[in-house]
Amino acid sequence: MRIALVNTSYPPYTVGGAERSVSELAHALAREGHAVMVAALGPEGGTASRELDDDVTVVRIASRAFRPFASGGKNESRVGKLFWHAGELARVAEYRSLRRVLGDFAPDVVHTNNLAGFGWLGWRAARGWPIVHTMRDYYLSCMASNHWRNGRPCPPTALACRVSKAPLRHAPVRPDLFVGVSDDIVERHREFGTIRPAERAETIHNQPVISERNVARGPSGEKFVFGVLGRIGSDKGTWLAIEAFLLLAQRSKRPVELRLAGSGTPSDVRWIVDLASRRDDIVYVGSADPSEFYASVDCALVPTQWPEPFGRTAAEALAVGTPLIASRTGGLPEVTERYGGSFHLVGEFHSAEAWADAMTSAISSPPDREAARFVDVPPAHPAPDEPIHRRYLESYRSAIHLAGRQRSGRRS
Repeated sequence: MRIALVNTSYPPYTVGGAERSVSELAHALAREGHAVMVAALGPEGGTASRELDDDVTVVRIASRAFRPFASGGKNESRVGKLFWHAGELARVAEYRSLRRVLGDFAPDVVHTNNLAGFGWLGWRAARGWPIVHTMRDYYLSCMASNHWRNGRPCPPTALACRVSKAPLRHAPVRPDLFVGVSDDIVERHREFGTIRPAERAETIHNQPVISERNVARGPSGEKFVFGVLGRIGSDKGTWLAIEAFLLLAQRSKRPVELRLAGSGTPSDVRWIVDLASRRDDIVYVGSADPSEFYASVDCALVPTQWPEPFGRTAAEALAVGTPLIASRTGGLPEVTERYGGSFHLVGEFHSAEAWADAMTSAISSPPDREAARFVDVPPAHPAPDEPIHRRYLESYRSAIHLAGRQRSGRRS
């Protein structure tokens, strides 16, 4: 099968888990002998390029659209934000380039993912081919893609989002099949009206690739170490985790440490580096391999404050046996159901006090990784043995069948 994957960015230009998930899927499909091409936007200021990533063809499309590779996922300029959202209504240059790239490749199916920078014209560029679209964020319904604004949750009914996302809701070219990385994100898009009642949608949970040689071993020493990995920001709960840790440090009889890893805006990173320079119990390690990072901590924290569609970092922590504290929101409960292990879901996840209480509970267990299970349950819905790329192949075949049936209906 000839498969074209479309995503805003592709490694090494990585903002979050979406890029890694798309890369893992592309390589898994290529290893089975499928012809795979990834179309993504190139880096800021870059020109169009074509390269090989092992057996995956990567085409980077030149664009003036904002790409958050250097800014940690956030456009801090108000003027820049205005131009960005206005441009999303008609990414004509990106549309023409993507249309040409797809025509040259002649895929059997087009699999779109994050469309920021392509806009609704990303689907139009794929007209004539079966389309599968994976929802990895809330770009289809939210200007910020995470229903988070000015440090607090933002409702999907916000007027600016309804207006700016109208072209996507009413796009003349729509995917033949929608895929959500959790049941939660599918249900929310149904509720928002971004997936129409008659349109097909299914769930394929992410399956992060974890290196077996880096199985978590747990840190050594007297300190109990908490770790937060991922993009830095209020929506990800970075500041809440720090606030909770400072509360914990005041009350804990045992030495504790907070390790932070991940990217963010230059100003946010500077703030954390400055904080870490003034405290010996907070460490910022920059970028980190997930399995190696989780090998260095006693307990992983995923304090996301928005309805996280899946929660890749939570899955990565549980997959290597690291105890986890996570927010009870979005797809995170589904992650813990699938992976099981040692975890605690914080119901009042907006409260630093509630997080400090959960962290105190984690410390009360012995430091040994096998015994430090403040909550220990088997997975209620274990991850299937079938690899994720084979589940997507089934979705591709369904989309091809649905597209063919629609064409037959129009001819008749």
